[in-house]
Amino acid sequence: MTVCQGLLDSARANKVFSFDEYKVILDLQCGVDRGLGDAEVAKAADHNYGMYAIELHGLELESSVDTGP
Repeated sequence: MTVCQGLLDSARANKVFSFDEYKVILDLQCGVDRGLGDAEVAKAADHNYGMYAIELHGLELESSVDTGP
């Protein structure tokens, strides 16, 4: 298991941070510098970054459904 996958597993088990905070942590752990623009995503140190980002968005959607009106 990679460090990035570990972050997602941790977020799934016990959500401690906001979505935006998890996104920043994911970016840092996968070597993505958002300050350099979206083209930097293609240079992510972890080639599975896109899948991790999608999974993180899915977790956010699940939590918003669970806590909906």
